[in-house]
Amino acid sequence: MRDELPDYELKKLTFLTLIASFWTNPLKNRDLGFAWWSRFLITLATMMFTTYRLLYMQNHLGMGVEEATAAVAHFYIAEIIMGFSYGIYLAVDQALVIDVLPNADRPGEDLGVINIANALPQPFAPALGGLFLGIGVPDSSNYTLMLWASGIVCVLGALVVLPIKRVR
Repeated sequence: MRDELPDYELKKLTFLTLIASFWTNPLKNRDLGFAWWSRFLITLATMMFTTYRLLYMQNHLGMGVEEATAAVAHFYIAEIIMGFSYGIYLAVDQALVIDVLPNADRPGEDLGVINIANALPQPFAPALGGLFLGIGVPDSSNYTLMLWASGIVCVLGALVVLPIKRVR
């Protein structure tokens, strides 16, 4: 395909125009907003679980450091299953996202905004998981609550796609 120059005038690059380029109005583009929240919540839930799995084995299952570290190698079987499942999810989710792009002729900006839903949960998941670990127990080892919270966040991420209308 030929590269064509835009037929509109580009805005001068300033800090505000840069920040504005990462914004897509979720009220105007509801379907894309719901797709963004779905991706964000599922990624957040995944990161909450994977961040604390070694500590879970040590603190909740009572494994020693060496035993828990060796057991993480056994997690690779679960990781293969999760990776396969997550790959299917991402393929279907990416197709959904492409179908709800508000500017199909200029997809780069909106796909960049969607990519924020992949990256933004990664620094928040350990903090949120740690918050749930500390609720109700003095030694910050409430793994049951943290895993339930992660599961609920994941289910919410799955349910958020239900209001999307454009792809029905």
